[in-house]
Amino acid sequence: MKRCKALLFSAAMTVSVALTSCTLETSDNGDLDGYWHMERVDTIATGGVCDLSGELRFWAIQMHLVNVSDKGNPENGDITGYLAHFDMDGSTLRLYDMYINKREEGDIALEDAAALTPFGINSLDESFAVEYLNSGNMTLRTDALRLHFKKM
Repeated sequence: MKRCKALLFSAAMTVSVALTSCTLETSDNGDLDGYWHMERVDTIATGGVCDLSGELRFWAIQMHLVNVSDKGNPENGDITGYLAHFDMDGSTLRLYDMYINKREEGDIALEDAAALTPFGINSLDESFAVEYLNSGNMTLRTDALRLHFKKM
């Protein structure tokens, strides 16, 4: 009986030490965190609408990074998307420090924003007004575009 109690105490201490030595990093991004499907892009100047609901363009947002990717474009080769750091300040979302996401070779800094235009990003340092954000939908706007997303 003493041996059983000693083993239980030892196991409990091991689990306790293991759990207290781990720290879980959490985000305070609220509804912004998640996997967002790009559904539609509106051109503000002309009133044009581009339906992307059948496309596989996504923004994955977590912690301090955004990964934009086009899962339906076979021309991407080994590029798994583009990474950016972001800041959310009130109702403004700023993307900056853009990289090609190539994990095997190391991320490569982008020097031209042209590859990002299919995702509604037209600058290597782009700010969006957050017009709407809840747990299922997000609408972002620049002077030129309005981007509509649905959370997956």
